Amino acid sequence: MASSVYEDEEEGRMALKLVDLEPRFRSGNYCIRRTDETSNFQDWVDIKIIPIKQQKIDELPIYYDYTINSGVYYLYAVQEIDRNGNRSLMHSMETPVSRNFQYSYLLGEGGKQLKLKFDNTMQSFKIQQIESKVEPIGNKHPTITRNAVTEYKIFPLAGLISFQMDDAKIFCSKDSVYGDNAGYHKH
Repeated sequence: MASSVYEDEEEGRMALKLVDLEPRFRSGNYCIRRTDETSNFQDWVDIKIIPIKQQKIDELPIYYDYTINSGVYYLYAVQEIDRNGNRSLMHSMETPVSRNFQYSYLLGEGGKQLKLKFDNTMQSFKIQQIESKVEPIGNKHPTITRNAVTEYKIFPLAGLISFQMDDAKIFCSKDSVYGDNAGYHKH
């Protein structure tokens, strides 16, 4: 089992293709893991678990990792997980890979991504925590609770919006707009 990384630099993501060194039908759970240079390639994190049932690894679609940072080197690995949760030996890449982004990207649901390529500016970046005030019945002082787990990011973004921002059709394709009628619309 091995993995290879495809060049996808202009789209703000890492494209990962699993390759089987011994092609055969497989079943089980396979975990894609990642580490980076900030931990000196020591801390591995599970980023995707792929259940497979009588399928060849080479036939799996390309997995896109949208949670990477520009200029950081990463190593990826694949590991099989059995029914009891035991993990096999990890098959990792030998050479770290990195992406240097020229643009900013907004990522939405289902892997939809918008490339912000025309004079975008971000004036500020704030982290907002949820706070709630509980008024007591018999006490003078209210209790204020904060949820530190939920951190909303607030950033005003300004820039030109153009159809040329989505040249790879990652944000919006003709099929997503027209559905079954996409064949009737030539432009």
